[in-house]
Amino acid sequence: CKRMIPRCSLSCHLTSHCPLREAICEFCKISSTYEDINGYHKKKCPMLPLDCPNECGEKEIPRKDVSSHRQICPQEKVPCQYEPFGCKEKMLRKDLSQHMKDSVEQHLLLTMNRVLKL
Repeated sequence: CKRMIPRCSLSCHLTSHCPLREAICEFCKISSTYEDINGYHKKKCPMLPLDCPNECGEKEIPRKDVSSHRQICPQEKVPCQYEPFGCKEKMLRKDLSQHMKDSVEQHLLLTMNRVLKL
């Protein structure tokens, strides 16, 4: 690292303080410099555990799996299944079933209007 270290402290520096010492990511086990592992790599590590961005309570999801989790997360905001027919509602995934029950009449009208335009 080109720092001037007294010879008596060199061993300690090389094993504990040098930013260029070898380090291993505790999550994906890749080997790099301490500086890289705790800087750039930590921001991109696919195995770094994250909490659900929607705060559903799911903890320690590997970064690479967050996208998959969002596909099933009950707190993810989703459009109505009748969006292609004109329903503009967006709701949490956990509320979609209730919306579908509560909006049957509206959805039938939207569908009927679409069919009549054909």
